[in-house]
Amino acid sequence: MLRSRGISEEFDDKAKRYEDDRLGPWYQAQGRWLLEELGSVAGPVVDVGCGTGWFLRELVRTQSGIRGVGVDLSSGMVEEARRRAAAEGSSSLRFVEADWEGPEVEDRIALHLDAPPELVTCISAFHYFADPSAALARMRRVLAPGGRVFIIERAMDGSTMTKIWDLLHRYVIRDGVEFHDSQGLMEMMETAGFTEVERVDDRRKLLWKGKLYTALTLVSGRAPEGSTASEGSTGHDAFDNDR
Repeated sequence: MLRSRGISEEFDDKAKRYEDDRLGPWYQAQGRWLLEELGSVAGPVVDVGCGTGWFLRELVRTQSGIRGVGVDLSSGMVEEARRRAAAEGSSSLRFVEADWEGPEVEDRIALHLDAPPELVTCISAFHYFADPSAALARMRRVLAPGGRVFIIERAMDGSTMTKIWDLLHRYVIRDGVEFHDSQGLMEMMETAGFTEVERVDDRRKLLWKGKLYTALTLVSGRAPEGSTASEGSTGHDAFDNDR
């Protein structure tokens, strides 16, 4: 609880200037990268750790008819996402303040979608999960059978700097942030029940979009056709109601 509160407070403070500060172009470039890889999207879409909702807003700006739900722990980020979406006329988007690792998030998503999402995305947020394996299992549960997950994450392989930051976060800052290498992330996805797990692409760039060195990986997986999680309630249960 204290860990979640600390993350929320950190991003509450950044919310109003998040898209306009030095690293705004860096985060937005990651969203554009994912949009290029996705091509046409049928939706619905759930974006985990959505921040100010830039990715979803750009998605509906470029592709009409998409319904989306953004989920973020920070009330400030969610408020800013709603404000910006309203200003842009993005009426098909909803933003939910919730902890992806909390028990209520699946029902909160279902309030805004009449069917399980075909796509779940997570862009530069995965390293904040206290239990990344459980977070992946929830992504798989909420997806429609055959739906896809795409994760962009800072990768330790090929980046000494990311390895150093990982050690600093673990043993000096002690804020719960943990980075992974690409293979470890894919193995967690397979353990969580995803099929067709693949490393789609990497970004290794010097002086890119305001960052001294960027080391990112884009990985993807598919929810099995015709199956749901065996443990507890599933994301699909939340959609089984009359509307």
